[in-house]
Amino acid sequence: MIGNALQWNPTEKLKFTKPSGGDSLNIVVGGDLINPLAISEAITDKSKVTTIPG
Repeated sequence: MIGNALQWNPTEKLKFTKPSGGDSLNIVVGGDLINPLAISEAITDKSKVTTIPG
């Protein structure tokens, strides 16, 4: 994700505002560049840890 953030073109918008009022992520078609916000929203880390005292 850090690599994508460093490679992202700073003149490209990360999000667009739709005419209906909602936001949409800027997804570039083709190539290997992925919007870093899209990666952040796609990854969910919900781990459950159980500790057994011993």
